[in-house]
Amino acid sequence: KIIETGVKHGTLTVVKNGKNYEITTFRNDGDYQDHRHPDNVSFVSSLNEDLSRRDFTVNALAYSFDGRLIDLFGGVSDLEKGLIKAVGDASKRFDEDALRILRAVRFCSEYGFTVERETYLAMKKKVGNLRFLSVERVFTETTKILLGKFASRALKKYSFVLFNVFPELQPEYKCLHLNLSHKFDVFEHTLCALDNLEVRDEQLVWATLFHDAGKPFTIKFGDDGYRHFPGHWTISEKIVKDVLTRMKAPKKFAENVSTLVLYHDYNFESGKGEIKRFLSKYGETLFEKLLVIKRADLMAHSKHGINKYGHFYYTLKDLFTEIRDNNECYKLSDLAVNGEYLIKKGYSGKAVGSTLDNILDLVIDGKLQNDVRSIDFYLENIKNDR
Repeated sequence: KIIETGVKHGTLTVVKNGKNYEITTFRNDGDYQDHRHPDNVSFVSSLNEDLSRRDFTVNALAYSFDGRLIDLFGGVSDLEKGLIKAVGDASKRFDEDALRILRAVRFCSEYGFTVERETYLAMKKKVGNLRFLSVERVFTETTKILLGKFASRALKKYSFVLFNVFPELQPEYKCLHLNLSHKFDVFEHTLCALDNLEVRDEQLVWATLFHDAGKPFTIKFGDDGYRHFPGHWTISEKIVKDVLTRMKAPKKFAENVSTLVLYHDYNFESGKGEIKRFLSKYGETLFEKLLVIKRADLMAHSKHGINKYGHFYYTLKDLFTEIRDNNECYKLSDLAVNGEYLIKKGYSGKAVGSTLDNILDLVIDGKLQNDVRSIDFYLENIKNDR
């Protein structure tokens, strides 16, 4: 089976044994007016011409049917050295396709590579071209960067790329905490927290990147002479919401990331009731992610800060474990009674839902046992009070 979708670009897709194989003619690209796509494509017979249009030397390798590796631009050597080097004129490559700037950072994040000097200088010179990219491509490529094993190192080394795409993060750079709980500035603390994530998924890495974005805007000096950042989590939440809206991120993704940012510094000091209400609203999976980001944030503090705030994290984790392991009630479906039960008791309309909500609140607060007998007694009491 042949799929001809890419014929005008010289590409056919052959489907064999359920797998797709792309077969592409040697080609040369015309001018790039939009810094992303060539205006036209011409087909050529020269492998050299085809490989000359590639982005980096490590991506300009070819393999022949007779088993020869064809390396016209030193890609194998650069692979061995861990270098990302543009093919030919680096500035021209980034003028052609600005996404290559983000791809360079991604390869450094995923594989621990370093950008070669001339290519690096061209990235700095042409970083403004990123404005020509669609936000969807920026979002996808940034997510891949954040998920990389060496993400924090790449983001630190090529922070000018990050700050160009997300100027909201620029104020973190060299923003000092000036208190005993921290050993890094805000940006370095963020990168350290990214390193500390025990679980890495798309929501967690985005939330970690923006969890302290509000700090530079909430600086206060306390009576103790140290800097504090009261309410920074609410500013951080607004920043990440605005960014993800601009990036056209999926709605549920943006909601979950914003929630993680808002609650990353919240200690649930009232105990199980607060935890259960969070679980009721957002679910166990998001709470588990919240614990992951809380630990990553905690371990990015100084030793003093870890000793000062560590008990909040461990207490929270223990209480959640108790709730989960003991199957403690925190949502309507956990209640010993349901809507049908209340209807049989004479309830109707909105009174069914509101009564169930009241019962759940009492159970969550420990003021009512979650069993039919206790709930019946409660219902009789409120009936008599009427």
